[in-house]
This record gives sequence, C-alpha cells and structure tokens, in this order.
Amino acid sequence: MARRLDAGERARIEVVAALMGMSTPDSAERNTVSHLRRLGLIDEDGNLTSRGNKWRADLSYGEACQKILDEIYPDELGTLVDDDGSPDATKVKTWFGHQGYGDSNARQMSATYSTGSSRD
Repeated sequence: MARRLDAGERARIEVVAALMGMSTPDSAERNTVSHLRRLGLIDEDGNLTSRGNKWRADLSYGEACQKILDEIYPDELGTLVDDDGSPDATKVKTWFGHQGYGDSNARQMSATYSTGSSRD
C-alpha cells in the first residue's frame, strides 16, 4: 500500500512532475522521487540529504556517487565493463532485466548506474 503524502510533499512532487513533463504527481513519485529517496539523495519529506547536497556540488559529486555505488548497487555490476573499464551499458541493462525489471526500467536504471560509475 502506498504511503500517504502530506500537503508539502505532494506540492514538491507536483513541481517535479511539472518540471519533468510528467503527466501526474503519482507518475513523478513512482518514476523519480522514489528513486531519489532510494539513492539517499532526499529524505522521506522530499528534502535534500547530506548526500544529496554533495551530489549537487561538482567538488563532492564523485564522493556522493561512490557512496551510492558502495551502498546501493551489488559488486557484481562493477564487473560488467567494456575494454576501457567503463560500465558496458548493454550488459548492465541486461543484468537489470534479469532482476525482473521491464525494458524501460532496466534502461533507466542502467543509465543511472552508468552515470554514477563514470570516472570522468
């Protein structure tokens, strides 16, 4: 069962939905906000966490990404690399697909993982 949102959180999610061109706040909650929460970038009320603030700043972005990689993603994903040592998008997407995610979710999760893993 989905948790009930207070008026302030609902308003923040409505802003996310509008900025991202999503049809409804429920879509924003399902497709964006819940993932930001899972990555530890925002708290239950939709406010930035310490990690979220580090993720926003160029100087501490890499540190925040490394914490996400260490805490959220399994080590197995780190082995799915191309010849340059960068995440192999096709292999990573396939891995997420094998975890039971649909094509669209697997593609989005692969992109998020690959962006966070980038050492550039």
